[in-house]
Amino acid sequence: MRTSIASRRAAHRPFTLFHLAVLAGALSLLLPGAVAAEDVVIGWAGPEQQPHARALKQGVELAIAEANERGLTVQGRRLSFKLLAYNDSGNPNVAPFAARSLVAGKAVAVIGHYTTETTIAGAQVYAETGVPELAVFAPSPRLTQLGYKNVFQLIGNIADATAYMATAVAQMDGGKRVAVAYNGSIMGATVADAVDREMQKHGTALAGRVSISARTSDFNAVLKMLDGGKADILYFAGIQEQALALSQRLRGANLTVQLMLSGGAFNPHFYANAGGYGEGTLLMAHNRPESQQPGFPRFEKAYVARFHAPVMPYVANAYDATGMVIEAIRRGGSVEPATISATLHAMSYDGVTGRIAFDADGRLENPSYTLYEVSQKKWKVVRSFP
Repeated sequence: MRTSIASRRAAHRPFTLFHLAVLAGALSLLLPGAVAAEDVVIGWAGPEQQPHARALKQGVELAIAEANERGLTVQGRRLSFKLLAYNDSGNPNVAPFAARSLVAGKAVAVIGHYTTETTIAGAQVYAETGVPELAVFAPSPRLTQLGYKNVFQLIGNIADATAYMATAVAQMDGGKRVAVAYNGSIMGATVADAVDREMQKHGTALAGRVSISARTSDFNAVLKMLDGGKADILYFAGIQEQALALSQRLRGANLTVQLMLSGGAFNPHFYANAGGYGEGTLLMAHNRPESQQPGFPRFEKAYVARFHAPVMPYVANAYDATGMVIEAIRRGGSVEPATISATLHAMSYDGVTGRIAFDADGRLENPSYTLYEVSQKKWKVVRSFP
């Protein structure tokens, strides 16, 4: 039985296309650089609903995107970095589940978590598996006192920050009397203890000390402590939202006490303006001012272009943490978490925030700090330490 030319072509067309596809796939394997990239997962954990936490995550995303644009090949394997994020809601009870999920997702390192409590809560999970945990917003000394060799702090220890703060207060005119208020968190109590200890070194006892809930907006206990002009400076260790509310309450009560804050109390538009903080408010922040960071202009330009938002404090630390992990993979020639941790301990890295290296406990070596003061509704640099 004879068949038409059209039917014969139709019968052969699938066969021909199939062979072309096979041939194209075979040829692609022979072309240089055409081998499929190996996915390498970098984890991030934090409260996604918190704007600053999301900004830190974006710092991680930018570092990953830039690394993929540059390209990295390790032992003949082309790597493609991927972000695996987990919303731990800033809850220490959720943080271990977040950590296990990131480990199960094959994260070779984790940037986070956000608070000291959640960072510590996740640390044990990472220690069990050897996955490096790089903290960019948790300066408590308790973190590096856990004895884990895979935990790293990208900002200075709060004990060092309070030592510089006490020095600055001691050098102010008039022998300033300092009272301390802090929230009920681990971080708040750590800061209060450090302030008390450092002021005693300068021969000055605290004018008062009070603890309040981390979730309250009732500052009556603080106002009662300050009643009668017992203090010239109130050092408050708490989160940004509480610090702003306390600042407004102090002004509403017509108290002349000068408010001094820890680095986590910055307002959302810190570099541009003072937000709701009153004139004379002091803030001791980690890092040198961005004007003294040689890599900041390029980083800021890339960040703003990608996310259409200003750079918040400590976002560059998250960017540096991610860049350092990627560089550790390159130098160590491995994506194994244990090798990455060992390489992080041994290396020095020039990041946006400056030179980064860690001691044996994972603490940042030679950290820097800056004291700011609100003047004409803007944060002005008073001085940097050391």
